[in-house]
Amino acid sequence: MRIRPFECGNSIACGPNDSLGSVIHTGQEIIYNVAADSIFGLSYPLDFSTLEINVQSRFYSTETIPFTDTRITWDGDNFQGALVYNPDPLYPHGDTVVFQMSPVYNELDCYTESEPCSIIIDDVYPNVSSTNPADMAFIGFGTLNNVYAVLEDDFVGINPLSVDFSKTSIRRGGNPITGYGIDPHFDGVNPDTLFFTGLDTCGILPGDSLEICIWDIFDDVDDTSFCGPNRMPEYCWSFVMLSDEPFATRIHPDPNTYSACEDQQIIIQIDYEAPLDTMTIELGINGTTHYITEEWLYFDTDSNWLYWAPDPGWWESGTIANVSLNRAEDILGQNITNAPLQFSFWLDFDPPDIDFISPNMGVDHMIRDVSPTLTISIDDPMSGLNPDSVWFWVEGGPVGIPPAILSEQSGSQWILSLVPQSANIEFTPGDTISVAVRACDTPDYCAANCITVQDSFIIEPQVSCLVSPNPFTPDGDSYNEFTSFNYPHMYTEKADLFIFDIRNRLIFERDIDPILDITEYLSRSWDGKDNDGKQMPEGLYIYVIKVDGKVVCNGTVILAR
Repeated sequence: MRIRPFECGNSIACGPNDSLGSVIHTGQEIIYNVAADSIFGLSYPLDFSTLEINVQSRFYSTETIPFTDTRITWDGDNFQGALVYNPDPLYPHGDTVVFQMSPVYNELDCYTESEPCSIIIDDVYPNVSSTNPADMAFIGFGTLNNVYAVLEDDFVGINPLSVDFSKTSIRRGGNPITGYGIDPHFDGVNPDTLFFTGLDTCGILPGDSLEICIWDIFDDVDDTSFCGPNRMPEYCWSFVMLSDEPFATRIHPDPNTYSACEDQQIIIQIDYEAPLDTMTIELGINGTTHYITEEWLYFDTDSNWLYWAPDPGWWESGTIANVSLNRAEDILGQNITNAPLQFSFWLDFDPPDIDFISPNMGVDHMIRDVSPTLTISIDDPMSGLNPDSVWFWVEGGPVGIPPAILSEQSGSQWILSLVPQSANIEFTPGDTISVAVRACDTPDYCAANCITVQDSFIIEPQVSCLVSPNPFTPDGDSYNEFTSFNYPHMYTEKADLFIFDIRNRLIFERDIDPILDITEYLSRSWDGKDNDGKQMPEGLYIYVIKVDGKVVCNGTVILAR
């Protein structure tokens, strides 16, 4: 029967790094209790030549150790006793040792067998793998919120119950300080880390030298009968407090504002105690990093202001400027404590968009209504319209708001409208009416973007039915070769022209498109020929003009030779 180790697969803390001062107890001994009665009664003594142990190690050669080996001792008689195997040399840290007794016989050749068993050697204490700050580092006050030590045990892991506040100390200039705490994170998954908290409230000053010590943290080894857990000796590290880290403050422009300045500057104040290393400055604008060596980026040591001052034309209208001061270190290597300092603003160099909605504007259009409602759209999708900037002129005269109405629509659009009667304005058929609108936007910086848009529309002249000349003489003398027809609304309406002889036979017809100018007479004329191009004889002819199938003009025309 195996007595030691107590459990197969256990880790033990004894190894070459331990000295128990006893030949009998090395801490790695393997002990079997062997009794003849477990084989076949006490009357048959053990066959000691069969007592041997098979041992397999990761570091040493596999071997079978006989009873006569000096590493084996027997404590008993011929019938029963304890077989003790004391390794020499001891198995090293990290070794896994698998062992098994060979079958044990008595003199009757009856035997018994044992199962294989193993032990894991871990005789190294946990250690500190890294600290923050590093030993002998110079740090700023911002680092006091993130002071920690990372501990590791390369084999069985750290026993979290061994981590205790009483096993820590912090000294300032050799004198203990109080008021701090610890926050151990020992979950065995992430790096085992011991955080020190509350240091920023302990009255630590620039120039102070701090020493942090931890000790007696031990591993989670299974078998501590002889050697106990592996305990970490005192570990200390030191660091020195520097002056405050630099701090950045945005001066100009304000976040989420609109600038109409084509040479818009960016100004950031950088306060510092240790001198600033301007060569470390990194200013990001829309993903591009700019350095102090560039022409438009410079630092004024009198005001502590960092300027980005591009030439006009560098900024692009309608875009957002995403600004990020990522780095600005002092000569001690301390970056701005609030890095990155980020903000955004918009560039707006374009005036509002002004569109005349109704009536149709331009010389290509005429309107029939002598009192049309004027409707204008004003849209500024960036900084937005300044409603107080809107001016309205009709026929060169200003129109106030009211009687004109300016109303905000959804999004960035506004509608300016005017019913002429509300402003005591009257239009006459045939008039060309000029309209002008001025509007500005509302940037936060630089002058507003303004625009004045002018256009005109024409009130259709009043026209009566008319045939001219009448009579006409298409005789080839280039005089009165054709006659033209006027009809009401011929500037805005299509018409159909029909010519009949006195027997009411249709001899000619044509479509007439609206005209833009009274001199456009060919499209509404008749040259005295029928639809086949044959000259018609002298005489009286009847004409009919229809608009949308309705007769608007009719009468007679005389063809003479």
